[in-house]
Amino acid sequence: MALKKPAPKSKATVSKKPGMKKLRQGELLFREGDHAKCLYIIKEGQIRLFRPKGKGFVEIAILRKGEVIGEMAYFDTQSSRRSCSASALSSLQIIEIPFDSLDKALKGLNPWFKTIVITLADRLRKTNNQLKELETNSVGYAGRGKVAKYTFFSNTDIVKGLGLLFTTFKTFANFVRGDYKLKKSSLEFQMTEIHAYPEIKLEELIRILAGLKYLELKKEESGDDLIIAYKMTEIHEAVVFFNKQRRVDDQKKLKIPEKTAKFLTKVLKQLDTATVDSKGKAKANLSIILEGFKNQKLPIHIDDFTAAVDAGFADEIVFEKGSEMFSVINVPYLEAALPSVMLRNAFDKINREKADEG
Repeated sequence: MALKKPAPKSKATVSKKPGMKKLRQGELLFREGDHAKCLYIIKEGQIRLFRPKGKGFVEIAILRKGEVIGEMAYFDTQSSRRSCSASALSSLQIIEIPFDSLDKALKGLNPWFKTIVITLADRLRKTNNQLKELETNSVGYAGRGKVAKYTFFSNTDIVKGLGLLFTTFKTFANFVRGDYKLKKSSLEFQMTEIHAYPEIKLEELIRILAGLKYLELKKEESGDDLIIAYKMTEIHEAVVFFNKQRRVDDQKKLKIPEKTAKFLTKVLKQLDTATVDSKGKAKANLSIILEGFKNQKLPIHIDDFTAAVDAGFADEIVFEKGSEMFSVINVPYLEAALPSVMLRNAFDKINREKADEG
């Protein structure tokens, strides 16, 4: 007699096991209202919790290594829906724990303990719902009931953030061999606890400045995060720049496209060894720079230089030696303004990214 093979388990009875999941910076983990089937434990990185509102967002919290996210949906017996959205603030590693695994764990608990856990979770959810009704947001209003475009970093946010960061480093950091060194926890305490600067904006501010080599984050042997500031003078100049821009009409604000900024960076590099006259002027060979962009297969063309002329960084383009293009550059003005222009573009990029997340 042939032995019968055991019937395969149906998919409905196979429980999903906990597993590791990785997210890139900016990647969305889940959206508010999504159906939830698991919770997560953060192994490495940071995650941002937020709620879309109008054309903007309400920033809720930042969660870090060792914290749990998504557990509220497990106790939502009516809908099991996500109460907010979550996206990776940095490279993220999380442990995914399916709800059916939690079911098995809770079955082993005393009934009274399970009742306490569910009651506490229910009260927390009710508190969250009350806060939703009272919450405010950084979304602006354009008048006549219209909602203005969402801006994560307003000019005021930038000036305040850079100003607080500068004064905190000057006051509390250790000055070692020309650089300022400060524990990240000290910076967070001064800016978020003492001066009420939003934590989510501080994290993005640090990320922007690190990307532009103003700051560097390092791990100490103790495991503490250390921030090294290399360009304190430039940070102070940026505070002055953005403070002036705040008082200027939108039409008159200095706005340089990213491609133009890259063009001007190459111009300054070319003029490192050039002769600058008494008025601070020097001639740049634009054809050589364009040839470099072509070799790198970068889509930057001579038209991208126009904004530099309009901003007063350069004179009109002239042709010499047949077809070579040159321009006279206002070197001191460009050197002083370009770092802040690059910083402005980095903030604008973050604002675009945040506006698109919803």
